[in-house]
Amino acid sequence: MISVCIPVFNFSVCNLVNELNIQLAKSNVVYEIILIDDASATEYRDQYKTMTASITYIQLGQNIGRAAIRNLFLQKVQYDHLLFLDCDSIVFKADFIVSYLNIISKYPNSVLCGGRIYPNEVPGKEKRLNWKYGIKVESKSAEERSHHAYASFMTNNFIVSKKILNSIRFDERLNNYGHEDTLWGNELRKNNIEIIHIDNPVLNGAIENNTEFLRKTRTAITNLLFIEKNYSADKELFNCISLIRFYDRYKFASGLFNGLFIIFSPLIVWLLKRGIVNLKLFSFYKLGYFIHIKKQQKSV
Repeated sequence: MISVCIPVFNFSVCNLVNELNIQLAKSNVVYEIILIDDASATEYRDQYKTMTASITYIQLGQNIGRAAIRNLFLQKVQYDHLLFLDCDSIVFKADFIVSYLNIISKYPNSVLCGGRIYPNEVPGKEKRLNWKYGIKVESKSAEERSHHAYASFMTNNFIVSKKILNSIRFDERLNNYGHEDTLWGNELRKNNIEIIHIDNPVLNGAIENNTEFLRKTRTAITNLLFIEKNYSADKELFNCISLIRFYDRYKFASGLFNGLFIIFSPLIVWLLKRGIVNLKLFSFYKLGYFIHIKKQQKSV
């Protein structure tokens, strides 16, 4: 028995739900598909009228964020195993559901993480930043992810038992985009709950344009500053976050980095928005933004 949990925000999930229904029905497993819409725009809400009766649809009146909405599923599910999928996922493997079902019983007290890949086709320049970052950083095999099992955890495609999620909730203080998976993976580590990475990926079906990806990157860095402040005693957590780890190593030069960021960030943003992508330059931008906002917060 399995509950498929899909948090939805401003994205059409019709194809995803149809494919899941097909695979779940063929597997002969008892299942439910639950959609919780995090206050999407009206045009996206209309899609649910065309779906089958095999889903449960819940519409929220206001946006509660990526962490809180995942915790909310606990109040709605019937079954003990929860498969979480992002709404922009494309299930391209014909044995996607079966692959999970075959392994659930082997690891009843673990979290299963299937992974994410990006399309091989190079998109237009307006989406080049998200695509290149995804290909180089996120599209990893189970073997690669297993080398740093907790730091590699992503919320886009995983299975967790109701018992584990009930005992280890997502930190709802992170109500904007970014790093809720970092914190939750770290809580699993502290509680000695194993993450099993398997090669059962979904395809990222919503590559952001460069401007939106940069905006989300800045939001995620703001969340990272919250984590640094509120989890300051957890040194092992910070060792798993490359941006904080790099900052700690070179914070003696933070003034220089901040000065360079102020001078060069307009040019870097101009290049990245136009699809002239160098990931080392992007990393410098993220570090510079982290330092810049950190200094602003200290001065308030």
